[in-house]
Parts: sequence; structure tokens; C-alpha cells
Amino acid sequence: MKITSSLFGIALLLSICFVACKKNDISQPATPKENQDPIDEKYLAKIEKLGFKRSSVKCYDSVFVVENDIIIAKKFLDTFRIPVVNPNDRHAHSDQSLSFNNIRIYASDAWWSNATYYSALNRAVYEWNAAGSNLNFHILFQTDQGIDWNLIFTSLPGTTLASADFPGVPDLNGVPGYNILVNQNYINALGLTSNQISWILTHEMGHMLGLRHTDWDINGEPNSQDGLWVGGNYFPNITVHDPSSVMMAVFNRNTNNGNVLLSSYDKLAVNTLYPLNCNLQTYINRSSVESSGSASGTLYPSYRGPVSLVEWQITNSATGYNYTSTDSDIEFQVPSLAPGTYVFRTRITTPTCVSSWASKTITIQ
Repeated sequence: MKITSSLFGIALLLSICFVACKKNDISQPATPKENQDPIDEKYLAKIEKLGFKRSSVKCYDSVFVVENDIIIAKKFLDTFRIPVVNPNDRHAHSDQSLSFNNIRIYASDAWWSNATYYSALNRAVYEWNAAGSNLNFHILFQTDQGIDWNLIFTSLPGTTLASADFPGVPDLNGVPGYNILVNQNYINALGLTSNQISWILTHEMGHMLGLRHTDWDINGEPNSQDGLWVGGNYFPNITVHDPSSVMMAVFNRNTNNGNVLLSSYDKLAVNTLYPLNCNLQTYINRSSVESSGSASGTLYPSYRGPVSLVEWQITNSATGYNYTSTDSDIEFQVPSLAPGTYVFRTRITTPTCVSSWASKTITIQ
């Protein structure tokens, strides 16, 4: 919290500087230097630490212009030092967190048809589901049910393996929506194993939950990126350095085989942000239109915590069909259904809670 407050102070100080610079600029318009010399690295580093792209920096005599319309005086940068309050290399989270606990992750054909990546994804999802928090992660192969996160294979700059967004900042990695971008060609060129890819995916999913790099403060990472505010807040119940964290900033393929994903402190962090409670949410993982063959498979409750009872109802108002099931077994075998329109309903009972009914209308062709 102290670091967040300090950076708000930085923003205020910068705003004063920017206003003063703009006033001077109006009366005496600055012109860009012709044949500019390379900008001194010390200025670029400070501008970058303030959350701006160094690639956008232009030099105008005694000032720099970043992102086309923000002016920073050289005199300001010469004297300015970014305050860091007791950097201690420990877990932290962004200002915002998820407002829902069922997370639907869309994996396209390119994912589930690739055994290495699909296995890595399943392992990452299983790891987060097993962390004991109030979150439930699900892999979807259709988008008609709505999705929360999207997995995208794409090229990324430099040696970037993957990139993700933070809660409340959906376009942070440059692609609209909440996405995990994966540099498949580069990962393949490195020859990473499925376990190592799983580590990378688990890491990026952590960002999507609001977890910062465990060593973010030691690395001097800012609280904003490209003008978008993320925030950085320490966990009060995690006061030690955690070198085993899956949220460490750097992945070393020579020393990290990916066999271990979440550390005990990673699990404590996600349980602190999303403690298990009785606000249970469920949904029915079936398309709105199914063939008679695919509809009669096995269904599972979307909630992944301890379950005492699972109730299912399938009704067809046109024919009067009514099927019910109550069982402690999480597997539910859908009966053979004739073509028609059915309403599927389900709810779960845990040792301490009863969920509301989830409902979905499904047409059997």
C-alpha cells in the first residue's frame, strides 16, 4: 500500500511538471531536433519506469514528448528518483480482482489438437482448481456459452514466451479482451517440454487473477503499463521471499523443468484473494444445440470443491418429459433423449452450502 501511495504522489508531481512544460511550450513552441543523437539511456530508463513506452520518446530541446501528447522536462528527469519503499521480493497483487468465480477458458482447435499444449493447459487448469480457492476453471471448445479468457497462439516481441492481462485491464497486452497470448513458434524453437509450457501457462493465469511478479518490486516494475494502471499491493500474510513461486518474472529453461507449479505461498496468495465461501456458482457445460449422440455423454458439476450432493433435472414441457437425479457421485450420465427442446438444471450441495440452480435450454437434434 505504501508503494501505491508513493506512485500516486509521482503522478501528482508529474502532472505539475507537465502543466508547467505545456505553458512554456505554448509561448515558445519547441521544434524537434534534426538528425537527433540517440537519447541518453538514463532518460529512457526513467521514462520507462514511469510506465511509458521508450519507443514513443521524442526529444525537443529541453523536453521529451512521450506517447505524442505527454511532455516531460529533462530538468525534471535529472533530479527525479522513483521512490521504492522497502522492496522485499514478495508476493503482491493488482488493485482489481475478479468479480466472478467460474472462469471459462476458450481453447481453439489449434490447442486441443496439439497434444503437448493441450496436456500443458489441462495440467495448469488442474493446478489452479486444486489450489483450494473459490475459483473454478473450465476449458471450453465452443464460444456459444460465453467465455471469460481466450488462449491465442501468436508472435510476440523478443524473447517473450507469453503475455496476459490483469483484472480490470483487458487490453494490457494489446489485444482487446482478456487473453493469454502464447508465442508458440519461439517456445517450439526452444524445445520446451509440456511441463515447462504448463509452468508458463500457470504463470500467465496467475496474472489474469491479479497476481504480480513475486519479484516485481526488486525488479523495479512500475504500477502501470502503457498508461494503464495495474497497482501493486503486498499480501500482509506473506512476509517472506518465495523463490519457488510460479509468479517469478524470469523462466530459466535450463534450471526449471516445470515439474512443480504452484508453491505453498502461491496457493496462500490466491486463497487470500479468493477465499472459499458459500457464494457458489455453477453452469452447464453443453452447447445450446446438440446431436442426440453427443448429448447423452457424461456431465460434471462446474464447481470443483468438495461436493456432498449433485442434483440434475431434465424437462421437456412439450412432451411432459421429466428426469431427475440426486447423487453424491459428481458424474452424471445423461439419458438418451429424443429430438426436442429440453431445460437442463443442476445445483450442488457442499458440506456447508447449497448453490442456486443453474439452468440451460438445449435443443437435441
